[in-house]
Amino acid sequence: MDSRNEFKVVGTLMSADVKFGNYKSNGAGYVTVTTVVKSNIGGKDREYEINFKANQLTTQGVASKLFDTYSKLPDLVNKKVEISGEIVESRFFSSNAGQLISTQKLAGKWVKGVLPTAVDEGSFTVTGFIVKTLVERKNKANEIYRYDLMIGQETYEDSGKPQMLTLHVDPTATNVVTGVKQYNVGQTVKFAGSLDFFTELVTKQEDSAFGTITKTYSNTQKNFFIEAGSHPFTADQGAFDQAKIATLIEAYKANDTTLMQKKEAVADAPVVNEAPVTKRQTSLI
Repeated sequence: MDSRNEFKVVGTLMSADVKFGNYKSNGAGYVTVTTVVKSNIGGKDREYEINFKANQLTTQGVASKLFDTYSKLPDLVNKKVEISGEIVESRFFSSNAGQLISTQKLAGKWVKGVLPTAVDEGSFTVTGFIVKTLVERKNKANEIYRYDLMIGQETYEDSGKPQMLTLHVDPTATNVVTGVKQYNVGQTVKFAGSLDFFTELVTKQEDSAFGTITKTYSNTQKNFFIEAGSHPFTADQGAFDQAKIATLIEAYKANDTTLMQKKEAVADAPVVNEAPVTKRQTSLI
């Protein structure tokens, strides 16, 4: 079954924070790197935080080439790079919200230096089954600023482990909105789109007993905008069947329940639909 999940970013590496560590269980070494890449796409600045991790030794006990590559990432700072990897769901318990919440991160795998003339890029391609059809997101003025679409898939690193990804649709892209609205829950679809990540400064004025107070704060947006979608897959093309979808959602639910009890989280708790998926359904959770 198709669980394609890949992103590509081309831009200038602005920073690379390298940290080394050892596992408590066996003392084996590893490296983690948090990088920031700045791209200019269509005349607009975009900024991507991309995380890397590699063990010092492979499963065969030999030195890992990725460990060596990631350790030397600071050498590429202020240079043009191309990074590819996958989108991963990070699910955790928020003490402030009192519930499990999900975020999506870019997990880098391959990185290389490229010519300064390389065209900046931020794109993704993912395949999964529709978990929840388009949901409107509105601002305080009751205007639709984005649509959200949830898809499910198996992760590459651990076959059988589910994750739920939320993709977005720009409401001004009316052809995309119309197209995505045609999909039904349970269908397997491949999507391609752009990574629209940016931070803007927002100024807000508030009245107080001592006059008007002006506050400025940063607002970070991470949009995974859909720009194209395939026809629903057939079984021969790698579509998820009903039994597999039910199994993945059940596993997601079990992880969520267990981790919620521990006040830790990396999973969600969707409700399994016992009845077959129908065109009238808008969500599997």
